[in-house]
Amino acid sequence: KKTMGPGNEEFLRCMGSAGACLEKLGKFDEAYETYEESLELCRANGQAKRSGQFLTSMEKCKFEMGDEEGCVELLKQATKADRENGVTDTGQTSERHLLLAMMEDALSGGG
Repeated sequence: KKTMGPGNEEFLRCMGSAGACLEKLGKFDEAYETYEESLELCRANGQAKRSGQFLTSMEKCKFEMGDEEGCVELLKQATKADRENGVTDTGQTSERHLLLAMMEDALSGGG
């Protein structure tokens, strides 16, 4: 895994799919670890543009595990990663901004 080349999109897609399967099975801690490993591989192999996707998947796991503050932190990281990597105007990016605002409002007692 550590020697994966920067062009190996298929491997990262498989890792994402494995994490999604674990989520569907309710194994959120294992899914989180899979996404976290995928994120590390993205960064180590020059595919930082995909990091926002994996951070968002990790955020969903944190939410399902009841860690709302961890969820908000990962949403912030995903938003920052997208901005730093020039990722804009995706449906996921728009959803992330809305969800982050709603979560921050709820945690501050506004919702």
